[in-house]
Amino acid sequence: MFRSVIMKLTAFCNLNCSYSYMFNQADRTYSRIPKHLPLATALLCLDRVQEHLSSHGERSFNVTLHGGEPTLWPLASFRQLLRRAEAIRAAGLDLRVSMQTNAVRIPPGLLELLAEHDVPLGISIDGPQSYNDSTRVTHGGGGSYDQVALPYVAASRQAASA
Repeated sequence: MFRSVIMKLTAFCNLNCSYSYMFNQADRTYSRIPKHLPLATALLCLDRVQEHLSSHGERSFNVTLHGGEPTLWPLASFRQLLRRAEAIRAAGLDLRVSMQTNAVRIPPGLLELLAEHDVPLGISIDGPQSYNDSTRVTHGGGGSYDQVALPYVAASRQAASA
């Protein structure tokens, strides 16, 4: 009985992490597949999850949105995917959707959409800035720490002073 699935929404990333198994190690799958998971395939995956639960008499399942970098998937596709997840929940199933991101690029509207559908985010960062920036670099070679940490630090300070 399966209880979770990792749905790889993209086969590319906005970072160039030295340890990335998918882009800088032996796995070259990304070079043979579409850059974006087709929306029809993502929706079919959710339908199959629903069928799987029904056929096993189970009620709950976890879907983790991943990549590459999942925030690079089209916002319109997120909308449709999350609407389908809501329809499955409305049918009485406990379908939990979460997303793992490097948080370097969060497109306008995505955080609000994820919040509306109760999708928690896991944000990847590799420790203190000096360590993170030695391995989690942009395609231009710069560190990624400030792009991830500073907006959240500023938001936290703003929320604390409100």
